[in-house]
Amino acid sequence: MKLNLGSSDSSHKVKKSARGSKRILRSSRLLTFIFFLGVAFGFWILQRLQGDFTRPISIPIAYDSIALNNALGGDVPESLELQVQDKGFEHIRYSLDGMEPIVLKTSREATGREYIGISKQELKAQIEQRLSPSAQVLQQSVGDIHVVLQKRVSKRVPIVLGSDPSTAAGFTASAVELHPTDVVIFGTKESLDTIQQISTGAISQRELRESISSNVDLIMPAGAYCQTRQARVHVTIEELTEQSFTLPVQTRGVPVGYILHPLPSSVTVLLTLPRSRYADLVEADVELSVNYAEATASRQSGDTIAPRQLTVQLTKRPDWIKRYSLKPEAVQFVLEKVTP
Repeated sequence: MKLNLGSSDSSHKVKKSARGSKRILRSSRLLTFIFFLGVAFGFWILQRLQGDFTRPISIPIAYDSIALNNALGGDVPESLELQVQDKGFEHIRYSLDGMEPIVLKTSREATGREYIGISKQELKAQIEQRLSPSAQVLQQSVGDIHVVLQKRVSKRVPIVLGSDPSTAAGFTASAVELHPTDVVIFGTKESLDTIQQISTGAISQRELRESISSNVDLIMPAGAYCQTRQARVHVTIEELTEQSFTLPVQTRGVPVGYILHPLPSSVTVLLTLPRSRYADLVEADVELSVNYAEATASRQSGDTIAPRQLTVQLTKRPDWIKRYSLKPEAVQFVLEKVTP
């Protein structure tokens, strides 16, 4: 028996060649379709960009330097906000090239007062210089600008930390030092009369466990100017500890001829304080009391039943005590009339 192997191999090669040709043909058709789809999309984009679009446009506003003895009597806008209708290509150009600032000049009124500003006609001309001839301004944030210059005065005010430092649980900021401690600010008399201090920004570090030094920005109120931009702050961080005392409860507001007996007569106070102050705290630094006026005020407010308890108050403590708790927080009492 004789096998015709050569004929079988030839047939197999023909089939493989046919399948390869079909794949190439399909790939070619797909690439052709994608090409013409891209061309069509490009023509569609070009056609769309030739149409009108309405988009916001911001033009920066700058002004000439002001003499040291002058101050702005009002706010000058930082930018002119427009709603502009124009061709799509022009909007792309505005975005790529940016907008040249409108510079305000110092002028003088007929009365002799100096001002910074621009008239409605001049502002319109400045806008038209920056836009294409086909542009149409549908809306703008300001029509003209006129800010009178006033004589500048100075004032020295203290610097305060804008917010308490963020400490980790069980720690406290026992001391905060700022350098400088005060600063000279400039502005109109009307503006400076309302400013009593300058606050800083927040300290960026959080959950503090150790002392730090850092620069913080000064936050200038509207209408105030200052050459100093930052302050140096040093925060001393300490671990907290606790100390407790059981103290007699003092009485206040007791009418003449009576004695008030708190029940119980002693209360335990738990104080949270910096560890470095633990040895400084003694019982004489702390005082607890109740005020009988609390019961009197309750009756005057219309309550038919007088309160049977008075709230215990911590009426004396060092200012470096951070937190405290009382046990109990209120006591019962007996009011005894003194026999003459």
